[in-house]
Amino acid sequence: MKKAGFLLALICSLILTGYGAAARSEEENAVSVNFDDVATQSEPSEQYREYLAQNTQNMFTGEDGIESADAAVSYDEGTEQYSIELSLKTNGNVNSEKIEDYKTCLNKTYADVMLIIDGEVL
Repeated sequence: MKKAGFLLALICSLILTGYGAAARSEEENAVSVNFDDVATQSEPSEQYREYLAQNTQNMFTGEDGIESADAAVSYDEGTEQYSIELSLKTNGNVNSEKIEDYKTCLNKTYADVMLIIDGEVL
């Protein structure tokens, strides 16, 4: 009985300290942001910019027809808004309707969007 209680306490402790989340994140190749770290940094937007860039790249590389994605996110302190330059390399199977969907999706997150597909600025 004592062993079961100790094991339960250990599992709860690991979950509460984030150990379980860190292990799951590595398995899923996910990017995470520790908002406590962000709050104590001198430039809290830097880590969040990296998170946004990585998250956007992961989202688009999972799409049919997209071979690779490269994102650069910037932050304007005056407007407190994020902008993105997203370059996508496709296999040629991305139609104009999908491109418009990509733009719509990006415009919901970013104030300014530059979308480059196969070297062409759209």
